[in-house]
Amino acid sequence: MNAVTRAVRESLAQAPVSLREIARRAGISHVLLARIVAGERNATAVVADAVTTALEAIAAESAKAAARVRRSLTTHGRKAP
Repeated sequence: MNAVTRAVRESLAQAPVSLREIARRAGISHVLLARIVAGERNATAVVADAVTTALEAIAAESAKAAARVRRSLTTHGRKAP
C-alpha cells in the first residue's frame, strides 16, 4: 500500500460523514472508495484529490454550523466556552 492510499484510507475512516456522502461530493463511485478502504484497490492522485476536496468542503460547512451555534449562545446571554 502506498502513502497516498494509506492517507486516503485513514481520512475516510475518520470522516464525520458516510462513505457514500464523500463519494457523492467527490464525484466518484462509493464502491471504489469501499474497495480502497478494504485494501482491494490503491488510491490514485485523482481520487485522493477528489476526496480531499470533498472533505475540505465538509469541514468548512461543519465549521460554519458550529460558529452559528456558538454565536447563538453568546447572543442569548450565555457565555460561550
